[in-house]
Formats: sequence, C-alpha cells, structure tokens
Amino acid sequence: GLEAGMPAEIALVPFIESGYNPFAYSPNGAAGLWQFIPATADSLGLQRNQWYDGRRDVITSTEGAIRYLQQLNKQFNGNWPLTLAAYNAGPSVVEQALKQHRFGSKPADFWSLPLNEGTQRFVRRIVALSKVISAPDKYGVELQSMPEGPNFTIVELNSPVDLNQVARVANISTDKIYQLNPGYTRWATPPT
Repeated sequence: GLEAGMPAEIALVPFIESGYNPFAYSPNGAAGLWQFIPATADSLGLQRNQWYDGRRDVITSTEGAIRYLQQLNKQFNGNWPLTLAAYNAGPSVVEQALKQHRFGSKPADFWSLPLNEGTQRFVRRIVALSKVISAPDKYGVELQSMPEGPNFTIVELNSPVDLNQVARVANISTDKIYQLNPGYTRWATPPT
C-alpha cells in the first residue's frame, strides 16, 4: 500500500512511466517500473551491478519511488501536480519554471507553468487516468477486480542460487521465476 498522506493516484505513475513493466528501458537510460535514471537510482541507494539492478526490482524500486516522491512533495510544499512534474522533469526544471513564472507575477501552479510538453502530458495522463478509474461507468470502461496485496512470497536466501533450480524446486516455469525476479540481471543470485 501507499504511505499515509500520499494520494492513491501515485500508484498510476508506473503505469504511465512503464506500463507496469519492470523490464522497461528508455533511450535516456531509465529503467524499471518507475523509470529511474542511473543518477536518481544512485541518490536513492538503488544498487546496480553486474548481477542486480534495483531499478527493476519491484519492491526495492517502489520503496525508492515512495521516498523520492515524499522528498519532492516536501520540496514543493505538498503540491502534488508540481511533485509529479518534478518526478518527470527533475526538480531543478520545475524550480526554474517557478522562478521564471514568479518573476512575471503569474500564478505559480503546475497548470500555468512553462514546462515542456512531455512533462505536461505526463501529469495530464495521471489526472485523466485517475478520473477514468474513479468513475469507469461514466467513461464506458469496465475494470477488472484485482486482489489486495502481492501475489508472491518473498524468500530470503543465505547463499547464491541458480534461478533455474529455484523454478524446479518451486515447480513453476523459469519464465515465471524471471518475471517474479526482474531485479536479477543473470540467471543466478549474486555470489554474496
């Protein structure tokens, strides 16, 4: 679940960013559900090495995204549209747009800021999708019900393991193991 004080719409960010695909990559080097670039991942402590990419790990990257969004929301005084714009474009871009706008004595809200079309589209998509989800009948959409909570169990390992072996022991396909462990970049867990 989302942290207290965070709007439920935050759960839509990975849909807009990656289509909920932890294996998604962008041309600018962003990866995972939340599309973190390497510098942001590093600032959030998401490990990346030859064995593992924390940006692709569903749990680790989501925890990082929540921390990052909380930081941004505090920086932008609780304004969620500005927070989402900063998530997409970077906080310095939004700060610069706010400075430019304030200089001209114009309202300093997301909807009147001179931000690039990609950032404007990102925030508008989240708003539009949240409206459709909150009133699907109004928009002629039928939503499937989803179970509460994760549909997997976290297993702690104390030594390296071949993921093909895990699949055999768990009696599931290697493809399913790969899908459930997107953070691993090889077919084995790290030596440590």
